[in-house]
Amino acid sequence: MKVDPAEGDSDPAELVVTAFAGGAGTVEQNLARWQAQFRDKDGKPPRIESKTVAGKNTEVIRVETSGRYTAARFPGSAEMVDKPNYRLLGAIVQTDKTAYFLKMLGPDKTMAAARPAFDALLSSVSVAK
Repeated sequence: MKVDPAEGDSDPAELVVTAFAGGAGTVEQNLARWQAQFRDKDGKPPRIESKTVAGKNTEVIRVETSGRYTAARFPGSAEMVDKPNYRLLGAIVQTDKTAYFLKMLGPDKTMAAARPAFDALLSSVSVAK
């Protein structure tokens, strides 16, 4: 899903949802992986914020970080993306059988404008029992 850029941003934001049967590592491993995709003004991984929020009937780990986004264009690719002033809003939902990941990336202004809708989405997450 794409979100139109805010005034002054040229790129849209994009939300990608993935599911991994059996999980995909610990929450901490995934936070470290997302954090490593960003650099602060000193070239170091920036602080990453995470907290548990309530979905409809499950807990959701909400994640946020920002800086210069430097990551492979797609997994396994040697081609790198290099975007300054980017932000990640992410979420992890774990069940007994599957781990779900929501990763929204985009320019900082666009992401700030999309933050309320992203948080509303997380509060609506429901896991079939």
